[in-house]
Amino acid sequence: MSILSFIPDQGYVYAGIGNRGRYETYRGGTYNNGIIEYLERTADTHTRIRIGPFIDKKLVPFNVHSSKDGIKWEQADSFNYVRVE
Repeated sequence: MSILSFIPDQGYVYAGIGNRGRYETYRGGTYNNGIIEYLERTADTHTRIRIGPFIDKKLVPFNVHSSKDGIKWEQADSFNYVRVE
């Protein structure tokens, strides 16, 4: 489950709970060309999450990439959120 929101002075905020109960939050995402992007840097790795583009009301692409140096990126996860009515 993921929650996307916009908070003034913080930018886009992503909060998610994975299928194994892992909880994560990313703040300060940017919005360009229909895609929200979050970037987190730690001592060991960089993580980039891209959500979108928002071109279909029933389908939202979600992509996670990781990198050791912030230059060469590898896809770590990819799936689509599907709207349920």
